[in-house]
Amino acid sequence: MKILSARYANPEGGILLEREGEPALYVDRCELYERAMAGEFGELGELPEPEPEPTRIPQAVTRRQAKQQLLIDGILDQVQPAIDAIADDIQRAMVQIYWDDATEFERANGELIALATSLGLDDEAVDALFIAASQR
Repeated sequence: MKILSARYANPEGGILLEREGEPALYVDRCELYERAMAGEFGELGELPEPEPEPTRIPQAVTRRQAKQQLLIDGILDQVQPAIDAIADDIQRAMVQIYWDDATEFERANGELIALATSLGLDDEAVDALFIAASQR
């Protein structure tokens, strides 16, 4: 096996060896790894930056967290008019009960989605609200 080059593959220090006529080989903590670390296959270069962790969207936030974030975002005072604007009487009543009585707000709850729609918020905006509220 002829190794053409070596480079860091990830922030943990794994090394990717480019081989002649064969697929690249990933190594960590073996004889080839030690030889690559010693520079036998050329300069390894800089370690790559770690991949950022994906943003986790909370599935629920407390009532306090939600209301504080809505206040900060300047839309808390729009909630009641948005509820009042829901055309379907049953849906409006269900959303009103949810708003008045929920101790936490669940991201996938139908009443929350109806309220968000009435407020003109799309999925991305609701996700951003949940992320920000969860940090309060």
